[in-house]
Amino acid sequence: MVLQQSWNRRAKWRRVAVVAREFMSVRAFGWCSNVAIALLWAIPLTLVVIAVHGSGWLLAQSRVVGEYSAEHDNGLEQLELHADGTYVQRYQRRGGALQLETNGKWEFKRRLFARPLVVLHDFTPHFPRHDGQTKRWELEVEEDFGMIRLYVDPKPPRDIYVGSPDPSYYK
Repeated sequence: MVLQQSWNRRAKWRRVAVVAREFMSVRAFGWCSNVAIALLWAIPLTLVVIAVHGSGWLLAQSRVVGEYSAEHDNGLEQLELHADGTYVQRYQRRGGALQLETNGKWEFKRRLFARPLVVLHDFTPHFPRHDGQTKRWELEVEEDFGMIRLYVDPKPPRDIYVGSPDPSYYK
């Protein structure tokens, strides 16, 4: 009698194990488990794509070349980045009294998990909150729906140069 009860318990647990195995297999869920497996891959892959795109890693140096402008309390600034690594900065004080034009060199730097930089050598921004020192400035680059912005300040409130949108982006 004791032997029979022990045998029945073992058989019962074997049946439970077989049912659990069938429940976890593809046969039990059919297409649902394939969808679940696809979602398990899709979610991390989507996060990686968003992180790479948000960091600007895919932004090419040729996309940064162009004209940028900033209008602020001190006046109007225009910045032209040329493909040969030179820039031209034009500044006109509010009221039109003073107009400056300076030239210099620039370079494009990629950073891992951060926005790329445009490094302007011997540059003087004329924004109200800056001291007007001529030095090496690192401007963060951001692309948003074809519009490229160059950020002078790393933290808000930010002074920015806004570029004209790329017409090929909208085709």
